[in-house]
Parts: sequence; C-alpha cells; structure tokens
Amino acid sequence: MKTRETKKIRLGIAPEHFVISHDGRWAYVCDREEGAVSIVDLVNNQEVNRIPGFSILPDMSKVYVSNLGAHEIGVIDVKSQKLIKTIYVGSSHVLSSLNLDKRLSEINGIVNPTLTPDGRYIYAADGDSNQVAVIDTRTDSIVKTIPVGKNPWRAYVSPDGTKVVVPNNDDQTVSVIDVKSNKVITTFPGGEGMTGVNFVNGGKKAYIISQPESALYVIDMEKYKELKRIKFGEGLMLETATTTPDGKTVYLACSTNNSVYVIDGATDKYTRIPDVGLSPWAVGIIGGNSYCH
Repeated sequence: MKTRETKKIRLGIAPEHFVISHDGRWAYVCDREEGAVSIVDLVNNQEVNRIPGFSILPDMSKVYVSNLGAHEIGVIDVKSQKLIKTIYVGSSHVLSSLNLDKRLSEINGIVNPTLTPDGRYIYAADGDSNQVAVIDTRTDSIVKTIPVGKNPWRAYVSPDGTKVVVPNNDDQTVSVIDVKSNKVITTFPGGEGMTGVNFVNGGKKAYIISQPESALYVIDMEKYKELKRIKFGEGLMLETATTTPDGKTVYLACSTNNSVYVIDGATDKYTRIPDVGLSPWAVGIIGGNSYCH
C-alpha cells in the first residue's frame, strides 16, 4: 500500500514527541524549543491550541506533560484543552543552579511521566534529585517520593502493573519498585547509557537498551539477574523499541544503519529489516507498548 502526504500542519519550534488520543481525534505534540504543547485536530488536520509548558489517561480525560528543565508535570484537561494544574517534582534548588548555556540534553529533569496500565498512578523519575514521584491521577497530587539510584532515566511499568523498573545511568544500576508498597524491592547491576526497557513473556523477562554498548541486557524479572547480552555491532546507535500486544516480539530502531531489529522474546534471536528510512528514531505499534526516550 502506497502512502502519500495529505497536508502539512504548522506547529511550534522543534516538535519532537507526541501522543494520539485513543479515539484518534487529537494529537498532542511537544514543541521542545518553544516550551509548549501543540494540540492538533486530526479530523480537520489543524492545530487548535498551543499551551506553554505526554502520558494520556485511559479514559482520555487528561494529558500529562513532563517539563525536563522545570522539574514539573503539567496537567491538560482534554475537554477544555487547557492547562489545569502544575505538579512540582524533585528538588527545587536545582532550578536556581540551572545553566541556561548548557544544552537541553545535559539537563537531568523529568524525561517522561509513566502511567500504570489502569491509569491510577503516574511514576515520574527526576534525574537531578535521584527519586521517583508517585502521583495519584484522581487528585493530581504526589502521594509518595521514592529514592532510587543516581540519575534515574525514567520509569517503566510491567505489563501486569505490579512493578516499576527504573534505569539509573550515573551509577549503572536498575531499581525495581513494588507498586503495592511503593518501595524499592531490589536493585541490580545495569549498563551504560540505558534509554529503554521492554517487557516480554508477560513481564517475566525484560530487555534493557544500552546505547553506548549497542546492546540489549536480557533480564530475568523473577530472579532479577542478567541472563545475557545481545550485541548488535560496534558503534550502532540503538534508539527505542516497542513490544507487540501479545508480548512476544520487540521491534527496535537503530538510527546509524537505518534499520529495525526484530527480537523474538522466547529465543532472544533477532532479524534485521534494513533500509527502513534515514535515521529511524522510534517504533510504534497500535495496541503495543510504545514509548520514546
């Protein structure tokens, strides 16, 4: 099937990440260099609002926007398309020491808020304060702050919603939080530059992406130990991956060789799909577990 461009929609400066509402009506796009979120009507193909500043609740009532340099999460009401609340996370003293001459990639704030599958809680990892905030989406308030390792990247929730996995890049460890008690139940060794976690086999196994090593760490999520490492070659830049709805297969984008790797969750064997386009950044599957770094 051939695809074609139907329309160009003018957004803010440097649009990068986005999410689409479950009914396919709205897109929420982060205008990274403008500090704003563009709201796009996908029926009429036009931007209808731009809110200065993306997780979305299962009932599509609210959108949560992480603000990397501000250590806060903005809450957008979908019905009114307006910012209704700001939730402050992490250490406020970090803001006063922020060097505006530094590149955004060197700021370790909140990369992404992560919803539990039932939409009840958000887990927001703050890299500067080495903690994860637990937010109740009914009240949009922080109910607990959990200390983890140094420079946590973001939180990843297991498919059954019982555990949260947090890669800590400065001390190269991985923290596992029990959702029921909201406590760290174990910490195990990780790798360099961890940018993603994908669960397979119902959450019994996880793949942790290490960009500098061009590898996946294969983790036994019942014994919390490394089983093996899958190496894809030297100097390859692995980006983000998505897991199919059945939890059996992972698709991983590699920007340096214009490929997507397909990993079998049962055997850990992979095949390569070459020439998918120039510098693929992320993979998305409808109904799958998709994310971006």
